[in-house]
Amino acid sequence: MALQFARPTETITQGIWNPYPDQPLWQCLDEETPNDDTDYIESHNNTSTTYVTKLSFAETIPLGSGLIVRWRMYVSWTSAAINCLLYQGSTQIAHLGTKKPIVWTTYEVTLTEAQYSSITDYSDLRLRFIFSPGFATYGYVTWAELQVTDGFNPKIFYF
Repeated sequence: MALQFARPTETITQGIWNPYPDQPLWQCLDEETPNDDTDYIESHNNTSTTYVTKLSFAETIPLGSGLIVRWRMYVSWTSAAINCLLYQGSTQIAHLGTKKPIVWTTYEVTLTEAQYSSITDYSDLRLRFIFSPGFATYGYVTWAELQVTDGFNPKIFYF
């Protein structure tokens, strides 16, 4: 199986996030390779705010595959943080972490079998980014994707 990727295709909830450059927010996150300098979303309000983007999957994932979520972000001060979560519709599949990097950092989380086994509709996967500001801080996200990898299903035995 060739690698498959799901990338942002739609903004579901904008919250108080701004795109750079001026385009739909999801287009700031959908590249194959991150572009930190000129293509990102930013929040700098004084209250928590949520951005939700829908991912591009329409295919059925082969049994035994693994799922890896990657995203790239930073905050301007360590008092701020961004939570990243994976949802199917309104159902949380995985909390991927609360991060506070003060330089651009790429994160990668491999879903557990229980997490990816709970997904029933790959065409309704969403990433949720929740910015929790500190004092006069900014939060940035520049890229996100979900990768499907070949995997071995230990429940299948060959004789």
